[in-house]
Amino acid sequence: MLAVADSPKTEVPAKARRRKFGAEYKLRILREAELCTKPGELGALLRGRHGDRHYTWQKSDELAERLVRHSTAAGALVVDPFAGSGTFLLAAARLGRRAIGCDQSEEALRIVMERGCRREE
Repeated sequence: MLAVADSPKTEVPAKARRRKFGAEYKLRILREAELCTKPGELGALLRGRHGDRHYTWQKSDELAERLVRHSTAAGALVVDPFAGSGTFLLAAARLGRRAIGCDQSEEALRIVMERGCRREE
């Protein structure tokens, strides 16, 4: 018996609408950009950093702790090969786990060390 898949749909989805930024928003960003003095502040502003996030893809501390708590036992090793800002490494340490992580971004490693992790080569 021969199975034949249906032909794919040929409909083209509607193009997503682009966000439009008003003059007031653009002026606010320019004013905030003038206040940026530390390394990485301007980049974080332009990437849309919100609240106490340190890194573009950073997850909340609560989420990291919940995932670590429910997926590992005390004393277990948590490995984060894309450590980013170190949120999961720090959550693991707070919960009594050993943690090791890495990231290819020097900016990410700088942020991890500022947040309390140590760097080993």
